[in-house]
Amino acid sequence: MPGEGQAPRGAWPEALRALVAGADYELIPLRSLEEQVAGLPASVPVTVTASVKLGLDRTVAWSVRLAERGHRVVPHLPARQLEGPGELADRVAQLAEAGIRDLYVVGGDATEPRGRFSEALDVLRALGELGHRFESVGVACYPEGHPAIPEERLWEALLAKQELATYMCSQLCYDATALAAWLRDARARGVRLPLHLSVAGPLGLLKLSELSLRIGVGESVKYLAKQRGLVGALLRGRRYAPEALLEELGEGLVDPELGIEALHLITFNQVHETLDWQRTLLGSSGNEDRHRRGG
Repeated sequence: MPGEGQAPRGAWPEALRALVAGADYELIPLRSLEEQVAGLPASVPVTVTASVKLGLDRTVAWSVRLAERGHRVVPHLPARQLEGPGELADRVAQLAEAGIRDLYVVGGDATEPRGRFSEALDVLRALGELGHRFESVGVACYPEGHPAIPEERLWEALLAKQELATYMCSQLCYDATALAAWLRDARARGVRLPLHLSVAGPLGLLKLSELSLRIGVGESVKYLAKQRGLVGALLRGRRYAPEALLEELGEGLVDPELGIEALHLITFNQVHETLDWQRTLLGSSGNEDRHRRGG
């Protein structure tokens, strides 16, 4: 018999299916997104990224647009791209008017803050002062560290943010062993937020490596490159299989100590490929009833 609070051994394959069925899709608000989301079932939850290059207006506009199509939407809100509490209040009002009830708060990529907010914690505190009514608020975590922030500062920030957030979402990682070890360390340090696990979608491996390096996960790409048969796969033009990482986690998917709650698919806007992969893995013909995480 398993110990108290533990799932029975062998439960992880069903947990994997549940995670894949309820996964949300991360989208980049490029102009080409219109074509990519055509035919995406409204029952699929989506997140919309924000970047300095594309601007926050586009993130908000696409978030509202997707919400109007019936998606549950999680906009990214980067602290350093906000001028201050006034703009934050305006953005929150825009999202609330569209019926958006979820938010993901990050520091953002800008080198210098535009205004008073320099990190996610600043925005989380300001949201509290506004009396926001978001049902969920996510924050970032970094299993492989951050190139510009010392490790202990990352831990301090995560512990402070968890008092104002409902979940944490991991930076893209391909190393299941490193991910599980980081999560155990996080729990030992007092981090209790459930994890939304980021996994790359089914991209061609060359493109996946190129895009991953751009967003700062080079160490994980080096790990991926060491895997048996990968060089041959690259030469043959094979694709990355997201389920490999999940299967390697195995029983960790149902380990209450790790606290993996949901799956976040980073699609790089390869939406049709991701949807096909998801349906194939589930043995689905496209039944939308499988997408029910949070409505």
